[in-house]
Amino acid sequence: MKNLMIFWAIVTVVLFIIECLSKQLISIWFAIGGLVSLVLASFNASIEMQILTFLAISIIMLLLVRPLCSKYLKQHNTKTNAQQVIGTKVIALSDFKDGEGRVQANGMDWRARVEDDIPIFKGDKLEVKDLVGVTLIVEKEK
Repeated sequence: MKNLMIFWAIVTVVLFIIECLSKQLISIWFAIGGLVSLVLASFNASIEMQILTFLAISIIMLLLVRPLCSKYLKQHNTKTNAQQVIGTKVIALSDFKDGEGRVQANGMDWRARVEDDIPIFKGDKLEVKDLVGVTLIVEKEK
């Protein structure tokens, strides 16, 4: 039984190390299952009981606890400066030809494109709907 305790201790430590390296809440659930199985091994539980407990605890933790942890530990992605321009009002710097032209957004000159066939003229007020690469997708302000 001492060999089983060493086995579960190694499994648990390795899974905890993997979790620390990944920071994704991936293997922590299995590490907890390994820890519970380590405790069972210390009480001389059968190998079948240890394996079933490892699987049951790991699956339960993965299915029930992970969604709760993910919800509360969700990292908020910070928008880049370029993404912050989405939703802002801009001014057409030129007439748009074939749906493309230039706009001024946040004091900078941007390439822009409209997805509908509405003509855009210099000085028109537009709203940024999306950012594709370095091109703003705009539409006429409503």
